[in-house]
Amino acid sequence: MIRYGNRLTLSEVDIRRWTRITGFEPTAIATVADLEDYVRECKRYYAEPSDDSAFLNWLMDVELERYGGRPAGNRPVQLAAVSPDHARTDTERELLWNIALDGDPVRRVELARQLEDRKGSDA
Repeated sequence: MIRYGNRLTLSEVDIRRWTRITGFEPTAIATVADLEDYVRECKRYYAEPSDDSAFLNWLMDVELERYGGRPAGNRPVQLAAVSPDHARTDTERELLWNIALDGDPVRRVELARQLEDRKGSDA
């Protein structure tokens, strides 16, 4: 990423990372505001009440903050009870965790605890 003021140019690595996380290639990103709009649209696509959706929203916010943007949602993601048959495979989920936390097991345990706390408070 190259950033000068509000101008932003994503590198090939950045584009691959965002595409892997969101499933959509970021195109026409020239400013931080463009990146925030891109994340907002991705969050709309993944708006279902599930653990996976909550995780992806959190991951997009973490990535957006790395680029100097503001989280794209104005309210926290609400978790709801979902069936045990999740849409993602265990391998896909593991890959997303590793992308988000750079393989840091301490951060992973902390995030898992926070997600469990949210589930308990929503019940």
